[in-house]
Amino acid sequence: MGTFVNFTGDMSVPEEEMELFNRYMQKILDIGGIMDLSRVELDFDEIFLLEPVDLSDGEKHSFCFNYFEDCVLETANYDPAVCKLETGKIGRGEFGRVMLAAYTLYQCILPDCGDLEVNGEKVERDFSVGWLNHILGTGYTKFGSAEAMPPVTTCKFLKRDGAMEFSNSPAELAFWPRRYLTDDERLYWWTEGSDEVKLSDEMDAWLKEMAVKHKAISEDIRYRRNPSKAPDLKTVLAKIDEYYEHVYAFCSMYDEFMENRRKADYRAAVILLYQLQKDEANRASGRIIKQRGMFWDLGNQNLIRNDGRMTVKRFLAVMANTKLRMKYFRF
Repeated sequence: MGTFVNFTGDMSVPEEEMELFNRYMQKILDIGGIMDLSRVELDFDEIFLLEPVDLSDGEKHSFCFNYFEDCVLETANYDPAVCKLETGKIGRGEFGRVMLAAYTLYQCILPDCGDLEVNGEKVERDFSVGWLNHILGTGYTKFGSAEAMPPVTTCKFLKRDGAMEFSNSPAELAFWPRRYLTDDERLYWWTEGSDEVKLSDEMDAWLKEMAVKHKAISEDIRYRRNPSKAPDLKTVLAKIDEYYEHVYAFCSMYDEFMENRRKADYRAAVILLYQLQKDEANRASGRIIKQRGMFWDLGNQNLIRNDGRMTVKRFLAVMANTKLRMKYFRF
């Protein structure tokens, strides 16, 4: 049972193509939100941190998580030394779509490598090729044609719009419009001057609001005007995962914040994160995640994208994106 991928032909990448192939694979895994989880042991608990895949060291990497799906799948592996991708069950969500695109890259680089199959049925590559053309700047063609496939944006490529994605809605969600992936969930990938992630007006306003609150807390700490005691970051992250489920900090952010935990701006950010996760409105909407059922990847998308959960997740993404954080929070 499950969703499996298979190739019917040779996947050997010629040595002269390996550097390009690895560079493209890095882009696919990165923009597609493919990550691994790192465990940090606490006194009586543990937390998990997000580790984006970095192929630059030339070592074989394993990964099992997709940032947009918030779901742990069977571990997959990629070895840049031989350009070999290996997967188990890929699921039917964002993780699976990115894996299909990664396999499609073999078809684009190696036109005679064979067919791509999912559970024994041939899969046409056109939609994946459109996304590859978007993120790689390539002009790969439609299947069996000399015509280049039009680019497909990341949000469109990862959009989950099947009947199962919004089925079995709890009563609280009965009248909600369908919630799809938007650029506001991709704050970690924002870069100045790039069109890959465009912030909405609502997100811009929210970030400015958070920046004002952060500045006030930071100044209270600096000038000792009844400064709030900064809670322990590890404890806050553990409480977030416990309540909102599968919401994790990035490993890079965690290391930076722990190294600078005595500095006012970092302490203020932890206090603000604590306030967000304790906020009554966030907890009121966030607790609905407890109704998701046994299998996360089969959960209702509106339930997973509830306001409280997304608020906390977005704040953690901003804190991990140092350029975006500097733009709004000035540290």
